[in-house]
Amino acid sequence: MNKARKIITLCLTISLIVFCVAFSYATPEQPVSEQGSSASEEELQYIAELSSDKYNHLLQVWSKDLNYASDTDTNFPNFYGGSSTGDNNDMIIYVTRLDQDVIDYFGNIIDLNHVQFSEVTNSYQELLNTQEAIDFYIDNCEDKEICSAITGTGISEDNNAVNIYISSNAPSGLTDVILEKISHVNDTCKIRFITLDLTFGSSDDTNNSLDFEANDAILDLDRTDISSPFMVSGVIVQPGCPISPRVSSDPPNVPNFSAGFWAKNSKGEPGIVTTFHGSSYKGQPVYAYTFDWENKVYFGDTIVEVFDSSVDAAFVRQHDFRFNPITYVDGWDFNLKSQTIEMGKGEMVYKKGAESGVTRGIVLDTHFNASSSGDTNLRDAVLVNCEAAPGDSGGIVAGGGTTSSRYVAGILSGGGFAAKEGDPSTKIPVMYYSRASSILNALDLELY
Repeated sequence: MNKARKIITLCLTISLIVFCVAFSYATPEQPVSEQGSSASEEELQYIAELSSDKYNHLLQVWSKDLNYASDTDTNFPNFYGGSSTGDNNDMIIYVTRLDQDVIDYFGNIIDLNHVQFSEVTNSYQELLNTQEAIDFYIDNCEDKEICSAITGTGISEDNNAVNIYISSNAPSGLTDVILEKISHVNDTCKIRFITLDLTFGSSDDTNNSLDFEANDAILDLDRTDISSPFMVSGVIVQPGCPISPRVSSDPPNVPNFSAGFWAKNSKGEPGIVTTFHGSSYKGQPVYAYTFDWENKVYFGDTIVEVFDSSVDAAFVRQHDFRFNPITYVDGWDFNLKSQTIEMGKGEMVYKKGAESGVTRGIVLDTHFNASSSGDTNLRDAVLVNCEAAPGDSGGIVAGGGTTSSRYVAGILSGGGFAAKEGDPSTKIPVMYYSRASSILNALDLELY
């Protein structure tokens, strides 16, 4: 009898331990895992696709624009603190309160497999409001020393903070001065200072220089195996190819840009989206060419340009209809889907430009606002740790999807160097791009 009681007691004890372990695993109070992943490359790619789709679905639900998923004109829940992609490509959702009601809210919108939650102090909207207040101060700053030192602002979801980017030439002690100056507009959100020097993105890309290492992939700009209907006099108008408006017959004075993606205007007329950084080339003929300027071909005319707070783009209407629209991105070997995408913090993007070719990188900041003292006054851009160079402006930026088919994320606007997180003495190349959804809305276009 005693033996039976001991066995029953032992079984109950084991059951209680198992229950406690199971409860501990299921509770939402789990911190974000920092362990590395043993998943295969294919599995990680699949999880990345899932996370990207979930992020865009959330934005679509919250977006005020029913046509596009967007995080620039959105009704965020007051408990939402942002999101990012973890080391194993899981989606991390930051919330100001972590209870079952919040988890059920997200579970009713997206599948919570490969989703983690982390509790933070400030909501995403509070971070955006603080950033807006700081931007207002910067735009109206009368202290030239401070104005010239600030190169932009942004949001850090995983740090639950507002980023202030400063020049590497900023005098020592300036961060304390800035904190004091903005204290009247921020008393709740954490501020992070990051060194960032913007080296190109102005109206004249040809007068700047940028050193970068070898590309992640090899771009063959001289390939001739694309079928002949796409080629005119040896020139192909494809995403990332070199283009230029006519300003002079002298090659050194030709401002080089890159083609972004094919689109159609409200009349159904095809053309390419690129940028001229507000240089007033409207009505100017635009040429596509190889690296030999003498081998240029008249493609079309710039009929609309937008260079304002959130868009840096131009639409070049096709004139020579011997060119056929191309959605294939040479060098990356994928096609562009006829859909846009919003890229989240930590996601991989793929760029192609005429100067530096094909490079890729991770999203660092989804709300990068270049300061008025920087090269452009672009707002709501996306900052990426990716190599780019003068002449890449207007080039295609894609992401999400699969290795053979990706979404249009935007076009490249500028770049430079930033301090590496955790190692400020090391500089990494960065670029920022204008969002495709904002461009299509502003220029009244649709993807080809």
